[in-house]
Amino acid sequence: MQDMIKKIIEMDKEARRLNDEALQRRADAAQAAAAKRTEVYDNYLLMARNRVETIRKVEMQSVDEQLRAIDDRSAEVSARLQEQLDANRRRWVDEIVAAVTEGDDL
Repeated sequence: MQDMIKKIIEMDKEARRLNDEALQRRADAAQAAAAKRTEVYDNYLLMARNRVETIRKVEMQSVDEQLRAIDDRSAEVSARLQEQLDANRRRWVDEIVAAVTEGDDL
């Protein structure tokens, strides 16, 4: 009878040990899953931020090119207007003076 009680107690201890191990493995697995989930999220966030930075650089380059094109176009128009002013200043002044002094419409 003593042997049987000893065996039952040993079996109970073994069952408790196995149960504790199983609970520990479950807790470890849950912790590992949470760590993996955090790692995947962090990696995804890093990739997204890198992608946004890449897009920002491309867009800034495009905007810079557009601004240079606008500046070039403005410089061309300004130069052309200055040429017209230089070429026609005297005539325009004479026409305005004549219209004012003679009372003619422009």
